Amino acid sequence: VSLVVAAADRSKVEIRDLRFDARSERFTAVAAAGAASVPLSGLAARMIEVPTVAVRLNRGEVVRAKDLRPTKVRAGGLNADAVTAEGEIVGKAVRRTVNAGEILRAADLQNPIAIERGALVTMTIQTPFMTLTTQGKALDEGALGDTIRVLNGRSKKIVEAQIARADTVVVPFVHSQMP
Repeated sequence: VSLVVAAADRSKVEIRDLRFDARSERFTAVAAAGAASVPLSGLAARMIEVPTVAVRLNRGEVVRAKDLRPTKVRAGGLNADAVTAEGEIVGKAVRRTVNAGEILRAADLQNPIAIERGALVTMTIQTPFMTLTTQGKALDEGALGDTIRVLNGRSKKIVEAQIARADTVVVPFVHSQMP
């Protein structure tokens, strides 16, 4: 069924008898122009604006504001872990390749990687009396503040250390054991 109005007809299209059931989110109405009318019915959907990826982002890339665009989507269709605030996305790195148009989930984002797996790092251990440094090899990747496993280049022991900078990890001082 369609409502056809001649171009020369100055009648306005009106919506009459609008009824909305909030529980089911269904509506009914009548669209009318002059003497012609047509019944309407459907499902109303609340729309919200969320940031979506504007360009393809590869794993590990840091998201910039210009990489996002606002998109209106149906509120009920969002995943529970969808990130809906741009401020929670910008400055984070993506964990996987993300295509343009995708809505990011919390699981898709991480702090930017400061040390890659296999990278050479400076290992530092601070005691009450001295600071020791040596070279090591990162066995895991991680962001600033993360704890990763590091292979001590001299002793060949594996220790856990916290990432302090892009090339430095701090080994916690344990009184009975040194790296």
